[in-house]
Amino acid sequence: EFDVNNPLHLEYVYHGSCLRAETYGLDSGPTPEYVAAAVAKVNIPKFEPKTGMKVAETDAEAEQQGGATVLGDDDDRIEQLLGDLKSAHQTMAGFKMSPIEFEKDDDTNHHIDFITACSNLRATNYSIENADRHTSKRIAGKIIPAIATTTAYVTGCSCIELYKLVRLGYTSAGAVEENAWLKAEDAETEEGQKLKEKQLEVFKNGFVNLALPFFAFSDPIAAGKNSMGAGRYWTLWDRFDVDMGEELSLQGLLDHFQNKYGLEITMISCGVSFLYSTFTSKDKLAQRMSMKLSDVAKMVGKMEFHDSQQYLVMEVCCNDESGDDVEVPYIRYRFRW
Repeated sequence: EFDVNNPLHLEYVYHGSCLRAETYGLDSGPTPEYVAAAVAKVNIPKFEPKTGMKVAETDAEAEQQGGATVLGDDDDRIEQLLGDLKSAHQTMAGFKMSPIEFEKDDDTNHHIDFITACSNLRATNYSIENADRHTSKRIAGKIIPAIATTTAYVTGCSCIELYKLVRLGYTSAGAVEENAWLKAEDAETEEGQKLKEKQLEVFKNGFVNLALPFFAFSDPIAAGKNSMGAGRYWTLWDRFDVDMGEELSLQGLLDHFQNKYGLEITMISCGVSFLYSTFTSKDKLAQRMSMKLSDVAKMVGKMEFHDSQQYLVMEVCCNDESGDDVEVPYIRYRFRW
């Protein structure tokens, strides 16, 4: 039975209320004191089993009881629910539920606390020993325990690989862009390809089993190449960085790709919206061609940019100079400086 003086009972109601409030978009959930005062006033009727209930002991009895159900009652109930949904749709226009994604590492979001209280109440019902918060977090979060020596070894190997990056000049995000292994203009040269292969040989994959013990290192496998015509190749690590120092119009981006890469863009998407395609109506294209790309994204995709956002990520489809479709990496387009 519910006991307001039992911390486990109260925690279940409190943390559950906070999660429910979050799903309904409320700014903040109730306080523990408010929940304690509220549940103390609730009159919970004593449980009494229904009389006249018969539990089927065989499949034949279950089938017979199921067949005796009055289907008309279900139909009436369904009609009532449909009517309630229609009225709710009118009175709650614009309301939006907020799904909650489980996050084990935030101690303020009530997730682990609710799971701990809920699972311990369930365990109590079955006379199973309760688990503390730490144990519940480990189980719910699927945390795999690691031995400190193995963790230290893996950390050391990772740091060595990072030192190699620094040695090659990759000291910042800007340096990575400046020294990119495979830019479109460098991919045409043999020297660029040899440089990339030489740099790749510096790095190692590591394999370890301290129980044996076993240590082994191997050369990493180069990422698969995709051709985009004219002797240019790209991998999953590459992208088009478009930073012109000023905003481009939609027409400007099309011209930039045509002039620099010899590629005709046939479609541009940003998020779930198509900003440009060859099958878009002429009236819409005429309106968008002279607009800045960020404005097109706002208008077509209903996008809102936060104050610190500087880039847009766009996917494109292209044709080469022969008119054949070619696969190309995504575009990271800078629209603020």
